[in-house]
Order: sequence, then structure tokens, then C-alpha cells
Amino acid sequence: MRAILNILMARVWKFCVFFLFVVSATLQLHGQCFVNVDFAYTANCHGQPTHFNDSSTTNTGNTIITWAWNFGDGGSANVKNPNHLYVGGGTYTVTLTVTTAQGCNGSISMPVLVGTPPLAAFTISNSPVTCNQEFFDYTNNSTGNNLSYVWTFGDGSTSVQHTPQHAVPPMPNSCSGYNYNTQLMVTDANGCISAASQIVYVQPRPTADIVSASDHICAIFVNGHYEAEHTLFNMSFAPCLQSYVIDWGDGTPPESESTDSISYSHMYNNYGLFPVTVYGISNNGACSTVVFRDTVLIEITPTAGIIGPSASWINGCVPFTTYFIVNSTVTPTTTQTVIWGGMDTVTLPNTVTKGDTVWHTFTVSGCDSAGVMNPFNIVLTAENQCGTSFTSWGNYTVHRPPIANFNVPDTICKNDY
Repeated sequence: MRAILNILMARVWKFCVFFLFVVSATLQLHGQCFVNVDFAYTANCHGQPTHFNDSSTTNTGNTIITWAWNFGDGGSANVKNPNHLYVGGGTYTVTLTVTTAQGCNGSISMPVLVGTPPLAAFTISNSPVTCNQEFFDYTNNSTGNNLSYVWTFGDGSTSVQHTPQHAVPPMPNSCSGYNYNTQLMVTDANGCISAASQIVYVQPRPTADIVSASDHICAIFVNGHYEAEHTLFNMSFAPCLQSYVIDWGDGTPPESESTDSISYSHMYNNYGLFPVTVYGISNNGACSTVVFRDTVLIEITPTAGIIGPSASWINGCVPFTTYFIVNSTVTPTTTQTVIWGGMDTVTLPNTVTKGDTVWHTFTVSGCDSAGVMNPFNIVLTAENQCGTSFTSWGNYTVHRPPIANFNVPDTICKNDY
């Protein structure tokens, strides 16, 4: 029995020795000396320092006097709470070994995750921003996983959108442009941060006060064509402008004009609607923007004209439908009115122009009570702000329809005729 007991005690002792050997990876006994090794770290991204904090403990009256850090990438340190800069993302096995004043030592190893930071990047396609642009055209080219965005614009406003649209702020009271700074900061799911910024030069935006002498001008016929002069007045003092460029809208080349002139005139050689556009050119010549836009109507005094119908359409019985062909020279604002035989007055649609056919039905005969036929004439009037024109045409002969009638005697004998 004693032999069996001795065998059991020997096995228990071996197990205890083995257990103490295993535990000694983090806890080493040496008389009354022990040490519990531990540390924490602040998760970070490569390119940004990772901070390590020793949290090891030892027995009362004992102190830790040395630290040996192995950061798993070939780097090391011998201070209590080091910072270490990893050059690449990934998982590194970090080992901390400490020694106490009483000669205890211990170590611990644990994995440390170093994130790969995102890359903030963006472009501004309209850089430099010219004066006639109202928004910055941003393109977000950032890379990374589960990114969030914070844009900070040069006017102090912010946005968290992926690709925001931001208005170009008003120009300062200066003839020179200004630099506008935009910053983008991106953060991924691990808290890794990247930032990018760009400075955009915003060109000055010219302004001017241009007025039109008239939006409606009556042309005159000279040397085989119509002429009309249109004038613009320069009411502005524009020190930031180098010149004006005026497009008169009639197909002639745009004209460059000095900003010192009081007025600008142009001779039109036709009539119609013409879009007039004035561009202001900045002092440095880099910016061109519309400072005035208008439409001028050049009109002529209309000429009323009629082409009568063919012979088969001028004579008939009530109801008699006939026509004439418009041969008028008119402008879009001209009103044409037809008086049919002094009875019916009709205003033609504005779409009726030269070559169009106008139809009408006479419901009354031109034959009077005495049996005299009075042919009908038509009068066409064309009128606009430049004048009025009349013309007439005849003769439409409109007959009464025949009336059938006969009498039968009350009495008739056989063989009477």
C-alpha cells in the first residue's frame, strides 16, 4: 500500500511541476516574486504610429525595471510605453518581455492588427473656375472599404455626400480672382483616415449695365433692301472689364468694342427677330461671360396682297364657296383682316402668310330687289406697329337659286290640251 501511495504522490508532483512550467509563460514564481505580463495597444493604420501601453503587474515591493518589445516586423523598443510606426498593413505578432528588480521575468505575445488606410483623392474638372460657371465640378476618386466622407469648402460649409455639388461663391469686389480651398477627409470602418485638398483659382466674373434703345424698330426700304439701325447704351463703369464682344444675332461676325464707349450701333439689312448678346471680357482675358441678352424685332410696313381665284370659282349660286390666295408681305406681329362683300369680317390667324389659301362661303345673293346683280368685292387689311396697308379684289357673282313653280286648272276635259 505504501508503494502505491508513493507512486501516486510522484505523479502528482510531476503534474504540478508541469503546470507551473506552462503558467510561467506569463507568471513566474521565484520565492515571493511573480510577474503577470500584459499590454494593450491603440489600433491604428500603417503610416500612423501605433501606441503600446504596458499593463504588467508584479508582487508588492517588487517593480518592473526592464521592457523588451518585439514588434513583429523587425522593430524593437526598450521603453515602457512605446510608439511604433508600421510601414504596411496586416497582422503582426508583438512580444513583450519584462524583468523585475527581484529577478522575475515573463513575456506575452499577441496579434496586433494594423489597418491599411484609405486614400482620399478627388479632382475638379473646371479648374480654374471661369466666371460663367455656377458650380464646382467635383469627382470623388477615393479608395477604401466602407468609407465615410467629410468635405470642407473654402467658404466654411461642409458636406458628407460622396460627390457633392457646391456653388461657386460670389466674387469679392475686386478685379482679381481668388484661391478657393477644398478639403476631403475619408474614414474607413477601422477608423483609418486619409485627407486630400486642392486649391482652385476662381476667375473674376465681369458685370455690366447695358440697355437697349428699343426692342422694336421699323425698317425702311433702301437700295433694294430693308435697313434698320439698332443701338445699345453702355450705362456701366466697369473697371474689371477689358472689352465687350457683341453678337447682333444676324449672322454677321461678333464685334469687339471698347468698354469706354457710351453706345454701340449696328445696321440690320433684313427684318425679323434677332437675338442680341453682349459678352464681357475680364481684364486678364481669361474670362468671358454674358452681361446682356435681348431680342430685337425689326419690322417693315406690311403690304397687303391678293391673288384672285380661277374663273370657275368667281360665279355661283347661294350657298357659294370660293377662295383667294394671300400675297401679302408681313412680319410675325402683323394682323390681317378680310372683309367679304361688306358683310363678313374675318381676322386671319398669324400663321397665314404669302401663298396660303383663304376660303369663304357666301350665304347671300348679290341680286337686289330690282333684279340687278351687284358683284361682291373683298378687302384685305395688313397692319402692324410700322403701318397699315389695304387691297381689294372683285368680282364674286353670287346668284339666287332658281325657284320651281307651276299651276294646274281645277277642271279639265278629255282631249283638252
